[in-house]
Amino acid sequence: MKPRWMAVKSVSTYTVGISVVYLMVPASYTSATLPFVTAIALYIHQSDSV
Repeated sequence: MKPRWMAVKSVSTYTVGISVVYLMVPASYTSATLPFVTAIALYIHQSDSV
């Protein structure tokens, strides 16, 4: 319900997603896909803000 809680929830979801990516994917491949992951994170952040 609370916007602040939604922000915390989205941040923790993003952190978990990044952790999974770093665990499953080699470091070189992760650094190559980082801009793509960042773009998704920014898109999710924008949709949460609206």
